[in-house]
Amino acid sequence: MTDEVTAGVFLGDRRVGTLRYREGNTWFDYDDRAPVHPVLGQAFEANPDKRRSASGSVPEWFANLLPEQGSGLRNLVGRELGRSNPHDFQVLMFLGEDLPGNVAPRARPELPGAALEHPRVVAVRPQAGRAGRLGEADDDQHGDQRRQRLPVSGKHSPRR
Repeated sequence: MTDEVTAGVFLGDRRVGTLRYREGNTWFDYDDRAPVHPVLGQAFEANPDKRRSASGSVPEWFANLLPEQGSGLRNLVGRELGRSNPHDFQVLMFLGEDLPGNVAPRARPELPGAALEHPRVVAVRPQAGRAGRLGEADDDQHGDQRRQRLPVSGKHSPRR
């Protein structure tokens, strides 16, 4: 059986949905149905019950937050993850709090370690002095300098 990785998606401090990954496929379920809530995107307001899914990537709305394939930033993230072509889910989880629009996917801490170490997914962001996979020592000579915040420029920016 293949592990599934689950991440809560937050808009600021408010959880708005759940993003899941399994065997290269991802899907997002929008959960924020309160009468008064921050708007994640118009598509979620128009059809909140629709499951957004993608095979080999992440759902379109999330893909628009990521650096373009082949861009310098994407290559830098790939090097940090130790992968030449990381899955979009890996990139999304790695950038985490640094995504544009105050959106932050956060891996659920109660998941077993095996799910977080799935060979195709890095579900938690490496910390300073840590390698991209849990439990591995970092032999990078740059130490704490590796984890400087990366400038992220999204394809669009929501109005505030």
